[in-house]
Amino acid sequence: MKQFMKESESEKDETAWPKLRARLRLERAAIDAVKAHADMPRHGKPSTMIDEEKVVVFKSTDKIIRRSDSTSNAAKSHFLTPSSKC
Repeated sequence: MKQFMKESESEKDETAWPKLRARLRLERAAIDAVKAHADMPRHGKPSTMIDEEKVVVFKSTDKIIRRSDSTSNAAKSHFLTPSSKC
């Protein structure tokens, strides 16, 4: 998703990430909380999560995906933080 925030192929990731977070109304900590559980499986390494972690990750991810589909409703929703109730 971050790649779609770039205005050109030469634009650096460092400028695209803030655009993505602003568009989806996310704090960086919310992305980092999901990313912490995504990196190992994405790179083919085994990973485990306890049930409580799964609930947080799945609810956060679901909310992020729904926001990517309805970013025009930005005024109706608050910023997602790692501690936000989903």
